[in-house]
Amino acid sequence: MDDNTTELQSRLEAAEERARSAELGNLRRDIGAAHGISDEHVALLTGTDEATLLTQAQRLAEWKRSEANLGLIVPTEGSTPTPVPIGQERLFAARLFGREL
Repeated sequence: MDDNTTELQSRLEAAEERARSAELGNLRRDIGAAHGISDEHVALLTGTDEATLLTQAQRLAEWKRSEANLGLIVPTEGSTPTPVPIGQERLFAARLFGREL
């Protein structure tokens, strides 16, 4: 083979690789969108075939739903705090530093 043929072959291989990469990126984005995964989290889908991407997207969507259901729980919200009794140590420390309780 001459240099021209070798160059054309390498350019063809590079173009095919770019096309595969673009197709995989589009597939990632489409599967992510179908499962409610934001664009910034689509990068977490690392599979290289449709079946793997679907499995990853389903797991990520399930995790997202389970986290959303937890919420923040404050068990003592709305209750009046009980005053802390003044112990001997606290009274000593207050007097040591010239404070009165």
